Amino acid sequence: MKDELIRCQSQVKHLSGLLRESESNSERLTQLCEALKEEIRRVERDNERKEHLKENTEYLKNVILKVCIPTHNSLLRI
Repeated sequence: MKDELIRCQSQVKHLSGLLRESESNSERLTQLCEALKEEIRRVERDNERKEHLKENTEYLKNVILKVCIPTHNSLLRI
């Protein structure tokens, strides 16, 4: 009876250690998951900014070309 009690206490101690380790790993993985989600959001925002910059650059190029390069109608007036 006493041997079984000692064995059960040892098993409880071992399982408690495993539980603490699992909880620690779970917390670490939760923090890592949050960090990765934030990194994904940052990359998505960067990609959106790049796309808008590309669109704005194309628009600016077209405006500059329109202003700097005379059109056929303006050449006829000269």
